[in-house]
Amino acid sequence: FFIPLFMLQNTIGQQIHSKCFYYNLAFVADSLNPARLYKESFVLIVEDSITFFSSTNYLKLKESIGGLERKASIGQISSIGGVSLPKTGFKFIIYNLQSSSKTIQIMDLITQKYGVEYPPLYWQIIGDTQTIAGLKCKNASINFGGRDYTAWFSEEIPFAEGPYIFKGLPGLIVQIYDSKGHYKWELTNITDRKDARPIDYNKRGIEWIKRGEMIKLNSYDGRRSRLDEVGIFDSEWSGIGKEELIRLTEINLRRNNNQIELKE
Repeated sequence: FFIPLFMLQNTIGQQIHSKCFYYNLAFVADSLNPARLYKESFVLIVEDSITFFSSTNYLKLKESIGGLERKASIGQISSIGGVSLPKTGFKFIIYNLQSSSKTIQIMDLITQKYGVEYPPLYWQIIGDTQTIAGLKCKNASINFGGRDYTAWFSEEIPFAEGPYIFKGLPGLIVQIYDSKGHYKWELTNITDRKDARPIDYNKRGIEWIKRGEMIKLNSYDGRRSRLDEVGIFDSEWSGIGKEELIRLTEINLRRNNNQIELKE
């Protein structure tokens, strides 16, 4: 981590548009069991006019499903059921549209894609300093989504971006965490972007909703209702009885009760 960041310090300003910034998230999925931490990796991809942020496992999942669907369509496999696929609890992509200063989240929820537009963030820059991973950083704070966050950003990477929707500081966010320690993102690596294809901001098939609606959809009741609506419990695809399927699903839903955004 230290070597690539040190080597980038003299060139990052000229080459920022072609970089990938990798973050690790340590998070508490179950607020009733805060000692159990989970981890997942994310990538922030930067272009001149747009940025893209997503879980790396979610991108692998989308690629795997697409490949399996193509094979099924030409008869190479009979179905995609039972295939081991990458797992993620974060099925969304965040776009930052530089030309319109809009931050957009596109979220996958079962069979529907939802879109949410975020308002600008208002930070309080505190100005304390420390060195993190070889970068000189300053701190700032914000209350967002029902959580109090502290962010450490570096003006050595003069780019007003960071993980999730956290943007707008005079330097890249290197580390950000909430006061309870339930969500903590840390920058782990910076690389050149090898994929020459432009970021595809695809708005087809998206149902646009308000942020409060998204928070409700991600709650226990929202996810449980959605599963009922699509008839997931009426199927025997899992090879177990309906009552057992409902029981296991509800256990899983209750163990994942600590979503990133708790309120507007």
